[in-house]
Amino acid sequence: MRTEYEKQLAELKSDIIELCMATEQAIRKVTDALLDGDVMKAETIKNDYESISSQERDIETLCMRIIMKQQPVATDLREITAALKMVTDLDRMGNQAEDMAEIIRHGFALNPPKDLHFDDMSEATVKMVSESIDSFVKKDENLANTVIKYDDVVDNYFDDIKNLLINKIKEGSIDVEAMTDYLMLAKYYERIGDHAENVADWVIFSLGGEIEK
Repeated sequence: MRTEYEKQLAELKSDIIELCMATEQAIRKVTDALLDGDVMKAETIKNDYESISSQERDIETLCMRIIMKQQPVATDLREITAALKMVTDLDRMGNQAEDMAEIIRHGFALNPPKDLHFDDMSEATVKMVSESIDSFVKKDENLANTVIKYDDVVDNYFDDIKNLLINKIKEGSIDVEAMTDYLMLAKYYERIGDHAENVADWVIFSLGGEIEK
């Protein structure tokens, strides 16, 4: 019985890592589509999210099966609880990548002006996602805490882009459709950063720490 239990826990970790990789790939792909002006690449992200959503449901089912049949306690129960929360955040990241792809397909927000610094904001957001995933794989509480603190960087990029867009509208150097799409894209990056922060929070919880917020 214990061997089967350990096998299920190993399967759970493997499945979460696979979901993490798929989610990170979707975010990187939508970022490439935005910065390169590649509408065709954006078209493929809907299928990516459908796969992510399916993986999330499978992991939730596995978690519930372990809880009902194995009745885990203490450390194992913390890990399974954290897994259920993490996959929800990962699914939402994938969903937001799909929403971003839909905006890109409109064609108003391709090749954003360099002075909006979308390249910097997207890089910072992907860094948060990647390092939150690494903190889970490596069980690294220090790295998880670094991710949480780094959320301020992404938030600041959002504020900067918002203010720059307001100025461009006042100057008449950008049209309303493009301004609206750029603002929405920046907001989605900020939200993805928030979900990466949540993943880091749940990593800390799974390692025996407490969620502060």
